[in-house]
Amino acid sequence: MTPSTLHWRRKLHALLHDSPDKAVNIASHELRARLIKSLDGFEKAEFFDKAADWSASAADRIPFPDPRSSGLSEKLVDLKAFRHPLGGAALEKNWNFASEQEALEVSQKTRPFVLDTDDARAAFICAWRFWRNWASDSDPRFAFLPADTRIPDHTIWQHMGVTSAFQGAFATPEQKQAHPGEDLRPRLLLFSIGPVQDFIAAARSTRDLWSGSYLLSWLVATTLGTIAKDIGPDQVLFPNLLGQPLIDHQLCEGVFDSVSFSGAPISEGLGYASDVSKLRDLLTPSLPNRFLALLPARMPHDDSKLDEYVRHLVEDLNDALANIASSVSRFLTENPSPLLDFDPAAFEAQAAKLLEVHWQLLPVPANFTEIVGGPGALAELLPKDKDDYTPRQSLEAILKMTGECKPQYDLNATTGWGLLNAVISWLHDGSKSLRSFEGWREGRWQSGAKFNKDALNGKEEAVLRVTGSVREIEDFCTKTLGMSRKTFKPGELLGASTLIKRLWHETWLVQNDVLGVTARQIREAMPMPNTRSVAASRPFAQDSEGRDEIDGADLNDTKEKYFAILALDGDEMGKWISGARSPAMQHCLSPKAQAYYEKNAPDFLKAPRAVTPSWHLQFSEALGNFSLYAARRIVESFNGRLIYAGGDDVLAMLPATEALACARALRAAFRGEKEINDIAKGLIIGRGNDRQSDRDTQLFNVHYDGYLQLHPDSGAAFGDRSRLLSDPVNFPVLVPGPAADVSVGIAIAHFKAPLQDVVKAAQAAEKRAKRSKEEGGLGRAAVAISLFKRSGEILEWGTRWSDDTKKEDSAGYRLLHTLLDALGPKGKLNGRFPHKLEALLKVYLPGSTSIRTDPEFESSFPEVIRLELDHCLKRNAGGDLDESARQLFLAYWEETAGHAFEARIKALIHLLRVAAWSRPSDPEDANKLQPA
Repeated sequence: MTPSTLHWRRKLHALLHDSPDKAVNIASHELRARLIKSLDGFEKAEFFDKAADWSASAADRIPFPDPRSSGLSEKLVDLKAFRHPLGGAALEKNWNFASEQEALEVSQKTRPFVLDTDDARAAFICAWRFWRNWASDSDPRFAFLPADTRIPDHTIWQHMGVTSAFQGAFATPEQKQAHPGEDLRPRLLLFSIGPVQDFIAAARSTRDLWSGSYLLSWLVATTLGTIAKDIGPDQVLFPNLLGQPLIDHQLCEGVFDSVSFSGAPISEGLGYASDVSKLRDLLTPSLPNRFLALLPARMPHDDSKLDEYVRHLVEDLNDALANIASSVSRFLTENPSPLLDFDPAAFEAQAAKLLEVHWQLLPVPANFTEIVGGPGALAELLPKDKDDYTPRQSLEAILKMTGECKPQYDLNATTGWGLLNAVISWLHDGSKSLRSFEGWREGRWQSGAKFNKDALNGKEEAVLRVTGSVREIEDFCTKTLGMSRKTFKPGELLGASTLIKRLWHETWLVQNDVLGVTARQIREAMPMPNTRSVAASRPFAQDSEGRDEIDGADLNDTKEKYFAILALDGDEMGKWISGARSPAMQHCLSPKAQAYYEKNAPDFLKAPRAVTPSWHLQFSEALGNFSLYAARRIVESFNGRLIYAGGDDVLAMLPATEALACARALRAAFRGEKEINDIAKGLIIGRGNDRQSDRDTQLFNVHYDGYLQLHPDSGAAFGDRSRLLSDPVNFPVLVPGPAADVSVGIAIAHFKAPLQDVVKAAQAAEKRAKRSKEEGGLGRAAVAISLFKRSGEILEWGTRWSDDTKKEDSAGYRLLHTLLDALGPKGKLNGRFPHKLEALLKVYLPGSTSIRTDPEFESSFPEVIRLELDHCLKRNAGGDLDESARQLFLAYWEETAGHAFEARIKALIHLLRVAAWSRPSDPEDANKLQPA
């Protein structure tokens, strides 16, 4: 048996060391696991190293006392709820099975078996990829059966995967014999690529936005795919690779194409080439630019050292980008034209400098004392804990607790997993901050036309200069290049990075048949609308369509000619990953365990939960579930187009009138709030360019806070229809939950505004939402809006989602949505109401012709607001606002206390303007207005 085959067989043995139904009967779980493994006929050489289980358990759990003396035994009957790993929510349901045999039958009848090949790698990866979803689809209880009922905040599936990861990272007996005395401890690898934000934002069109995001995700996927096929997808702890379409595609070559399901290769059964919705998932950028993996010191397939292997990963990554760049260069040189002045040598030099790669290795200590054992220990590498930087806090709480409650087993090195994560992050970020860099070109300052910069990023010298008339260039793009007529524009100056983004999907993805789909399929799944189409709520109209409509459009300042860019980002994600935002232990423990520690170590219940491998997997899984199952569905339900969804990071284009409602829905899905069932509805219907949301079909069926579940009508694949992939219709999945939050930036502009400027404005608005109040921001958990009118006027407004002191939605947020409901098609207010009230309030701004003479006028201004509001509502033909809605105006005025009087009036006026611009147009508005 080859070393590689042994590696995969041992990993499968480790994956099966527990049965998924373990918690049903702890006493007999090892017997049931042996029964399962006997079906695979494991031989002595394919041993399962129990140290892998011990390391995984020590890393994921806490050192519990002896159950015989403490009474803390593992029994499913004691399980009242699965605890959300981020806190703030719990999944309460009946976990008890009719019998142990019932649970065993479900777990085994849903386990994937590879029957038509002896490929050990395929056998392991298929079990890792499909078993959990198949079991959960068959019986929803299997989605969240815990690994340990005493601390039910991670599932048995995570424990099985972490155990197989440790098994794959441990040195084999053969390696220990071949390399005596060598340090063969497992290593942590933290790996990142860049640039990211600036690279994505430099875009002229929707195509450029998507292409830049997808290129980065694609490059990360190639590296992760190599690790997955060489060592195992379970070795990557962040992000969780389970269910990622780009990783599925990487595994198709050499794994999923070698085994069949229902008579066809698994690679076909995944549906990415045959299902438009699944293809859109595959074409949606969804991977972060940074990952954490647990790897062996020597590779199982060729016995090479890990640092050599990582260098090869970097070389392969650079080669992948070089091949993509070469395809672009070759395409342009093979289609010469006097309209394009292309410099291939300068292009190649710039492309070689484009990618920034950083990586850091850290050996996992042999014992616990190497982490916290005094001078020379890893803990000494870190700065002292202070403020929100607290990597030692959880570990110190565990050490104190074990002094009060003697643990059943000695502390393992992986008990300090959270501190190991902090050390490698510190080392990696430190090396990035001290990185060397090369200039874009060498020599003295030179000037002249040939040194003009890229028109979009202003960084690189242009390597392509476009000349000629509009008609000549459009004819060349369509007839010679076979691309969109707007691929190039007269006078464009493009550097290598912009040129690669502009062309790589055509020259590389399509022409090399990389995805196994045709160019027509890609364009059908991901047509690139222009900003005019998006503004007009036609999100699937092709970029080349509507030329006459656009060029001949009148410039009236109507909302139908405005589009929005929405940039969403999770708040304090770095602190979540590091453990600084971890929930208290009290949240994570079962009621019986809470009672025990309340009596024996009460301070431990207040300590933060330690960061663990399973926590990383679940956190990443929660982000992935939001981006995979919610982000695109929500954006499209509001007739928008999703550009990027990388977990907590979303970039989307929307009609101006839909952006705020979409932001609200995305936040509700991110937090797993039940209101998502009602506020995000709409399935794409129609054909071709006329596809739009029906605005009515229910997409979500959320029953538990902090968990997401799809509605059967959402277009999801599930049950017998799903074949290989079971979307979460019959069972819930994690999302970050109510303990986490997001900040959103929205930029609204006329469709003729430069797209990259609007993207940057949305990103700036998002940063404004995140900045502290002392720095002029909103303090996170907020939405900030920037409106750029054709007249040149710029309006900025924002509000926090909730009021932390009152534990409820903020007054600004409630007032805005009360107005939007009242201004909507079924509301009681006419469309001019915000403008009428604004006109009444503007006269009170300092410096205008106002009556502000009494020094106590500011303190009495709430009464002025009430009087002007009453006056305005009396002239409203459609109806009135109830008293609770009226009170929100006063509550918002109170909420802005602490700011200058002028700033408070402007904030209220800007809220009214945002409400006016965020409501859909109603042709009956004119009939609702009373004459003055």
